[in-house]
Amino acid sequence: MITEVQNAVTTDPYLSGVLQSVQDSDEKNFRDFFLDGRETLCYQRTEDTHPRVCVPAVCREAVLRDVHGDSTLAGHPEIDRTTVAVSHAFYWAGLHADVAHFVRTCKTCVVSKSSNHQHLGTETYSAIPIQPFTSWIMDLIGPMPRSKDGNEWIVTWVDRTSKTIVATAAAHKHTSAEDLGRLTFKEICCQFGLPQNLTMDNDVLFVSSLWKSL
Repeated sequence: MITEVQNAVTTDPYLSGVLQSVQDSDEKNFRDFFLDGRETLCYQRTEDTHPRVCVPAVCREAVLRDVHGDSTLAGHPEIDRTTVAVSHAFYWAGLHADVAHFVRTCKTCVVSKSSNHQHLGTETYSAIPIQPFTSWIMDLIGPMPRSKDGNEWIVTWVDRTSKTIVATAAAHKHTSAEDLGRLTFKEICCQFGLPQNLTMDNDVLFVSSLWKSL
């Protein structure tokens, strides 16, 4: 994927100009754009914790398919969670709008919503709770392109009331039920309190006896 992105950047109507500006700059930096160690065009603002790979127009659909649905583990997450997953590693102008359009027109998602499908995991959806931060939806998205820290997965939690999104990266070896339980305690329980309800995916990791006990 990275090689395809690198090659396509040189012919992209917008990013090719950005790439040229970066290469012509003495600091090899142009308006938050720069080349990383792999000579890949990246974008990172001052407030960003890590750089994101710039994706040319011809590669965006492949990225969206990979994150949203091509992988069986991706599980066709909703718009918010797909946006979190894509924007964690990638950047392009209009990313949020493209994700929303892609998810809304996903044939699998349309069929799923129109059918009387099973609710996720061992918990079931009910009316949206009035009190925020008491009911969360959890998902494990990936595998993604491996980061410099060795992370390939994104764990997300979405509060059903406020739509607050919490996300953290995880390596494959750190996605056991016990590891996910510790992450939930750190990212959700310590910051928002113990949830009354946690709706989980049907992944084996999520429905293990250890995970239920947590």
